[in-house]
Amino acid sequence: MSGRVSWRGVIPWWYVGGAVVTLVVGVFLHDSLNVSTSPVLMWGPMIGMEVRQRRLAAKTDQTSRRSPAAMPQRAEAIFAGLFTSLALGVGILLGFLFSLDDARPGDGRAAVAGTVLVLIPLIVVAGILARRRMTS
Repeated sequence: MSGRVSWRGVIPWWYVGGAVVTLVVGVFLHDSLNVSTSPVLMWGPMIGMEVRQRRLAAKTDQTSRRSPAAMPQRAEAIFAGLFTSLALGVGILLGFLFSLDDARPGDGRAAVAGTVLVLIPLIVVAGILARRRMTS
């Protein structure tokens, strides 16, 4: 091969999907829960770093048959789902805390929804770490 890396299999579709879901849900819930769409910006660097890592792994694999350790695809998809929940929760909490539409921040639905969406990934990751600690 002439040193060119194909884009096939390089772009992580689950991260792009998570960014789209975060943006769409943020836009649709903006009126009812005053959701901030700023957490969508967290996806850009994540997608860029992942694309860079995959291109580096593909290039390394082509030249020396050794590639950096990569996360399995199933784990990446689960991570993207957890990060989607986290981004939505942060957006809802930011919209609740920094509401500029009125003097009072809201009726509490946003605080509850945001807290639940932020805690779901933290509980899942804590459970995974606890399970790993018990097996090792």
